[in-house]
Amino acid sequence: MKRFSEQFKKQADNVTLRKAETRDLKTRLVSYMEYHPLPNEMKSKDQKATANNWNSWFGYMSSWELREWKGAVMSLSLILAVVVPLAAERTVPGDILYPVKVRFNEEVRSTLTLSTYEKVEWETKRLERRLAEARLLADAGKLTNEVQVGVAVAVKEHSEAVEKGIDELRASDSDEAAIAEISFAAALDVQSEVLESEIARDAEAGNTSSVNLIADAVKEAKDKTEGKDAKPGFDKLLGRVEQETTYAYELFHSISSVTSEEEREDVQIRLGDVENKIVSAIAIKNTPVTPATTKVVATTTEAVVSEDLSGSGDINDTVVAEEVSELSNEEEAILLLKEVLSDIKKLISFMTDIDVKENVAIEDLVPKELTDEEVLVVVGEYNTKVTDFLNLYEVTIDEFTETDAFTAGYLELTKLNEGLISGLESRDFKLLRSNIKAIKALHENVVALAPEVEETVTKESETNTSESERVLEE
Repeated sequence: MKRFSEQFKKQADNVTLRKAETRDLKTRLVSYMEYHPLPNEMKSKDQKATANNWNSWFGYMSSWELREWKGAVMSLSLILAVVVPLAAERTVPGDILYPVKVRFNEEVRSTLTLSTYEKVEWETKRLERRLAEARLLADAGKLTNEVQVGVAVAVKEHSEAVEKGIDELRASDSDEAAIAEISFAAALDVQSEVLESEIARDAEAGNTSSVNLIADAVKEAKDKTEGKDAKPGFDKLLGRVEQETTYAYELFHSISSVTSEEEREDVQIRLGDVENKIVSAIAIKNTPVTPATTKVVATTTEAVVSEDLSGSGDINDTVVAEEVSELSNEEEAILLLKEVLSDIKKLISFMTDIDVKENVAIEDLVPKELTDEEVLVVVGEYNTKVTDFLNLYEVTIDEFTETDAFTAGYLELTKLNEGLISGLESRDFKLLRSNIKAIKALHENVVALAPEVEETVTKESETNTSESERVLEE
């Protein structure tokens, strides 16, 4: 008997219910409990308290109704957690869901950035988002002074966050910090170009631009970056350049089907220039060191003189002239790669940001690398244009009020023009290319400070052109 009991127990232990049977049994048990509740006198104190709370909240609701209600609440919560943040991404300042975009979506994404470099990139992106929102409102005529002030404050906050991130990065990886500085400066250059284009368009229409305050905030951030000379190591910089170039090519191929043939050709030319510069930088780096010292020209390529056209005469930017310095092969290669990284970041912005594409010509962002023959033609044109301006200024000097900003720009323009002449005589194409970039930006700013002179130059140029055409016709 004992053996039989042991065998019976052993066999019983091996008997289990299938999942369907377990589920059916549970359903039957729960249903029985619903229709046969425990008598109140048999309940413990805790059970009585729970029952009272249950009744007070849900009253006559049955268990089935309660489950349905809970399911609806959970579904609604899921919808709110997914749909609302997605909808908020399309909002601009003044919309109901805009705080969700800025204080929830973007803050959550900030916490998900793993490295300090990624945090710097994200803060740069947030700055670009604020400016894009402001442009949308400006185009719709809805950019109020209050919103403009808010955007200007946001630009400052994100710029400071970028600077803080770069400082933190510098403590652990100076190369990455320098690369981040170059990328941030390129982003500010692009945004500045877009805002200047909008201001110029408003001026042509005779309207006061609604983005002046925002443009000033971007300029202030840009001025801080221009005073810094980022010096990353060659290998780390080359790796970042190749990474960004690969991304640019992938982006180019992805948008080729939706862009015009002219746009594709323009972008492809710039990508080709980038590749050529990378090859040149590697070749320069690997060139054996010789006793002879190589002279390299480092010249700023941005507008370097500006003035409050209301007549204050303040010099807001320091004129940085052509500087001839002695650089090692590696330093020269790094200088070239820095230019490449800046160009490729601007090119990516042009391909990804529709506002940039609509407001700024690709030539203004990333000038095409000229052949030697093209350099000679462009240098000749600028030499003639600048020489005419400088000569006519001497004649019309008493016709307008000269300011400190104009004087500084005039002297620097004279010096750069002499550099063009010297470069033409010596056929120094490196000097000519760098001077072309500087003189183009400087000439535009100096002309803006002396509109009377430029107006006369333009009239004389048109007269000379008409005279030439008449002679040709005869």
